[in-house]
Amino acid sequence: MSRGGRWIGPAVAVAAAALLVWALLQSPPPRPAPAARATPAPGPATPAGPRIPPVQIAGSAIAAADAQGRPQWDIRAATVSVDSAAGLVTLAQVDGTYFEQGRPSVRFTAARGTFEIATRNVTLDGRVRAHAAASRRTLEADRVRWIPARRELEATGGVVLTQPGVVARADRLVADTALERTRLSGNVRVTTTE
Repeated sequence: MSRGGRWIGPAVAVAAAALLVWALLQSPPPRPAPAARATPAPGPATPAGPRIPPVQIAGSAIAAADAQGRPQWDIRAATVSVDSAAGLVTLAQVDGTYFEQGRPSVRFTAARGTFEIATRNVTLDGRVRAHAAASRRTLEADRVRWIPARRELEATGGVVLTQPGVVARADRLVADTALERTRLSGNVRVTTTE
């Protein structure tokens, strides 16, 4: 087999995974169930529509762009499990980047993550680590949730925010996606290191 030939199988698998996730992101949200009737309808119940069975994909990526086509985030994972019935994509061994106006703003790693298809919210957990190059800040927390509708990061559990000369610890942090504007709450302790 030629050197390039051995990459065809993995390349097809990654392309199929990307197509599946793209299809899920493009599908409209599920319709609400019709109101209950006083008398049951005769015959067997019909399904609400075709459902994609839960799928697990090894070594894949999920990305999103804003209305202008600029990247919002790019997430890679060792495994990606898609459950369209629950509207969730579950990730393991996660690393990725959040973008601000199309430019990388925060790079992160986490043990696990979930992506909610309807809201586009991303939740990372398992001692999340993030680094913002522009502000030279790093963030560690048990859980970090990115809420694109508000362009916010919300970190909880053992939060440690570090920047040159200062280490801040708290129970909770709310910040913009570049970690430039931050708000700490709950048992806040600040230590200077210079």
